[in-house]
Amino acid sequence: MKAQVSIEFLMVVGIGIIIVSSYVVYSYHAIYSYKINTDVSITKDALKKISENSNFVFNQRKPAKHTITICLPETITGCSLNNTILACHIGDKMIYETSEVNLTGWIPNNSGCYEIKLVAEDTYVNLVKPE
Repeated sequence: MKAQVSIEFLMVVGIGIIIVSSYVVYSYHAIYSYKINTDVSITKDALKKISENSNFVFNQRKPAKHTITICLPETITGCSLNNTILACHIGDKMIYETSEVNLTGWIPNNSGCYEIKLVAEDTYVNLVKPE
């Protein structure tokens, strides 16, 4: 009789552990998904800020200058700049923004907050790391 009670108790505890562990796994996936979506949103906002401010500076023509601050998330693996396309990679995802004007210069490749000076030239906007 005592052995039956012990086995029943272990079964109840085992089922409880299975239920709790399934909630832990579900919570982990939900939190991870939220973090990735937040990082993608932060990166999109940073690229959009560069694009919109570049258009603003270009429309004012040379020698217009403007300094902006952008923040990139910790999960960023690299960024690139190719004519009118700003692109950043977060894991296997590529986030990009298209500008109306040609862009050249420097864009940060690592996580953190950075200042970028936008300098209008005749046919493009130069992104410069402030000194």
